[in-house]
Amino acid sequence: MGDFAPGFDAATATFDDVVDAMCALIEAQASTSRSRTVARYALFLESVRDDELRRPLVENRRRFEQWTASMMAALGAPDPDTAARTLMASSDGLILHRVTVDAGAELRPTVAMVLRACLPLGVAAVERSGVDG
Repeated sequence: MGDFAPGFDAATATFDDVVDAMCALIEAQASTSRSRTVARYALFLESVRDDELRRPLVENRRRFEQWTASMMAALGAPDPDTAARTLMASSDGLILHRVTVDAGAELRPTVAMVLRACLPLGVAAVERSGVDG
């Protein structure tokens, strides 16, 4: 996450820190790293028929899923693995929409809502004022 959110520490991140970092990651993947993202999508499609192409994609996904799960555990998610997959799936959808059909799709409300849904009541209670999900 370092390239997109310098100084971000998953072990000590607050709810707002995570929302900000995920929004920065999504924004970068859909803008400054757009060409790389489109190439990655092409590899995903091609890997359906090619195990050799799929292996590094699966390994990278596994590492990011583990990192995200550890971040979700640090935030207090009762099921960090499912929370990680949920946050990642939503983020993937936002990236895809930003790259293909809605370059200006709002990120923060969606990311905050998904993250809030993954956490016990009260964990996300102290959010940035004026942010409604």
